[in-house]
Amino acid sequence: MQLTILNLFIAVLFATGAATAADCNKADYVHIAGRVSKVNIYTPFRGDSTNCELSSGNESEAVKALQRQLNLCGWEGGPKRGSPKCKGFKEALKEDRQFGRNTTRALKQCQKQWGADDDGKYGPETRSKMYWGATLGTAVSCAKLGEWPKIVNDQF
Repeated sequence: MQLTILNLFIAVLFATGAATAADCNKADYVHIAGRVSKVNIYTPFRGDSTNCELSSGNESEAVKALQRQLNLCGWEGGPKRGSPKCKGFKEALKEDRQFGRNTTRALKQCQKQWGADDDGKYGPETRSKMYWGATLGTAVSCAKLGEWPKIVNDQF
C-alpha cells in the first residue's frame, strides 16, 4: 500500500499534463521516504508544481536545479550511479542560474541519450525521461522519477 501511495504521489507531482506549462521560477527538494530513510531530489518548480518549462534565456534557481541534475546524472565525470553517460557532455556545467549556450548544449546531449526530443528545452517530456540524482547523506544515485519509490523502499 505504501508503494502505491508513493507512486500516486510521484505521478501527480511530476504530471506531464497536456496544457502548456509556465516557466519554472524556483527550486526545492522533493522528499521520497523509504522504510528507514528518505532521499532528496533537487527539482525545478513553479509554485507547488513541477509542471513547468525552462529554455535558453531563463535565469532562476530552477535553472540551477536543472544544471545540478545534469551534472549529477548526465556529465561523463559526474558522481552518479544508475544512469547512462550523456555522450559529449565532457565538462561540468557551472551552476550559475543562467540557461545559456552551455546548458542548452548539455541538455541536448542528454536528451538524445534519454530518448527525448533534443530541442534543448526542459519540459514535461524531458522531465519524464531524464535521470534524477537523489542524495542520501553524501551518496548520490540516479534513476528516472517513476523508479524512485521502488528504489527507496527496496534500498532505504
